[in-house]
Amino acid sequence: MDAFSEDRERFLFSIMTWKKGEDYFHYQNPVRCKEDPEPSLFEKAVLIPRSFYSAVPSEGLTSVGSDTLASNASFLKRCSPLLYDPRFADEQSAGSNMLHEAEVCEKLLHTPHPNICRYLGYVRSEIRLLVGLCFEKHIKDLDAAVEDKDDLDVDAIVEGIRAGLKHLHSSGFVHVRRAFDCADSHWSLMCCKTE
Repeated sequence: MDAFSEDRERFLFSIMTWKKGEDYFHYQNPVRCKEDPEPSLFEKAVLIPRSFYSAVPSEGLTSVGSDTLASNASFLKRCSPLLYDPRFADEQSAGSNMLHEAEVCEKLLHTPHPNICRYLGYVRSEIRLLVGLCFEKHIKDLDAAVEDKDDLDVDAIVEGIRAGLKHLHSSGFVHVRRAFDCADSHWSLMCCKTE
């Protein structure tokens, strides 16, 4: 991936990210890459801290097995090491944000609601770190349904969103991102955190 100045006039660097074992590496190449990079560039790479894309799971979190991940009925949300930027390394905590979201989702797992996307558990790496969150897979999100010009019952959608938000608020949570998914014509809210 190439990075450019804000006015898009000047090339800044090519971003290179790769995986070796359980670790990811990052390099900002000042020369635009058009082919496979020189092997010497790999020696200049920076190890992406595991805390950027993973976290040590809290006690009591539900983990999912490989059978759940292999099914077509689940959606996996991961932190992407591709988003790592060493200029902001001290400010980045995607792994801890994902851990916080897992803790919130775990609480909601015990108070389910038909208009809140169902959390199935966290995904762990071979070295037992939290590397993703697994949710019930839905047919499509609301943006796609609008774009596809699906026949939508707007009143039912608004009522479903209202009911989901009311449940979140009564449970001490606030919804922080607009993301609605559809499963069997029930619209569900995704991604929330504590107030």
